[in-house]
Amino acid sequence: MRATTPQTARWRRFGEVLPAALALLAFAAMLAGLEARFSTFHNRTFDLAFYARMAWGLAGYDWWDPLVGAHVLGLHVSPVLVPLGLIGRLTGDPVRVLMVAQSAALAGAGLCLARAGRRWLGAPGAALSVLAVVLHPNALHAGTYEVHPGTMALLPMAYALERLDAGDVRGLVLGCLGVLTCREDLALVTAALGALARRLDRRVAMGLVGFSGAYLALFLFYFFPQHAPETGSFQLHFGTWGDTFGEVFVTWLTEPDTLTAHLTQPRKLSFVPRALLPYALLPLLAPRWWLPAIPTLLIAQLSDFPTTADLDSHYLTPALPPLAMATLAGLHRLTG
Repeated sequence: MRATTPQTARWRRFGEVLPAALALLAFAAMLAGLEARFSTFHNRTFDLAFYARMAWGLAGYDWWDPLVGAHVLGLHVSPVLVPLGLIGRLTGDPVRVLMVAQSAALAGAGLCLARAGRRWLGAPGAALSVLAVVLHPNALHAGTYEVHPGTMALLPMAYALERLDAGDVRGLVLGCLGVLTCREDLALVTAALGALARRLDRRVAMGLVGFSGAYLALFLFYFFPQHAPETGSFQLHFGTWGDTFGEVFVTWLTEPDTLTAHLTQPRKLSFVPRALLPYALLPLLAPRWWLPAIPTLLIAQLSDFPTTADLDSHYLTPALPPLAMATLAGLHRLTG
């Protein structure tokens, strides 16, 4: 057995510290980018103001959003904004509280996946895991442009993925619950995570899938019809197909030629390959791990909103943890 030299020990310590150092650097860079845009008035959409006002209102038991003139439960269900809004009220600066939270979530997602990367690929894999999340072109833009609860979901999502790989059912469930506190539509992602868990515990897997489906159905068929604004994000994304979710599904079923024409537009056809290219198409070698990315990718494909097919759009961001996880698994398969 080879003796451990002082130089080898130093390299080992460096390999253990490097992922945390990279995550800290990513956190600082993301936050600096957000601050630079915000302080110089370079946010060109209203999402930062939208979620900051929502967080502030929820923390004060105000359920009405004056920016769009609707009840918050008809917009998005994002309980994570309540504690952030409370902190914002205490500090008097809810915008920067959200900016810090999102930057920490992005960096923390990479650090969570680092544990899986270390198991599969050793110390280099741990560092690569952080880079796989924070250096994707989507994260570089979405993480420094505005704030979205869907981006904050990257941290619990990455935790759930890593715990799934480690065989920790309780950790998986906690991660999924964390994802659901960010946005209701991410219930499709937690349902996919539940489907992956069937090898660990079939009852837990069925519970995650069932609870996720019920949670999403509660929003789609109760909160949204009761509280949706006259013109909101649903109309912007799917108004071409109908005024309600039911009408949209009926249109897709009865007008397949129209749907096919939409999905075969060049920008739509190239969307998934463009998302995978920064990962050198390695996720294709581990399709199991990027199953939780499919709902995000599919919704972006189906949406008629112009920017959803852009590589830097925040609509792609929730797909990053499973794509990064699949990249690590694909690399492990190549080198194993």
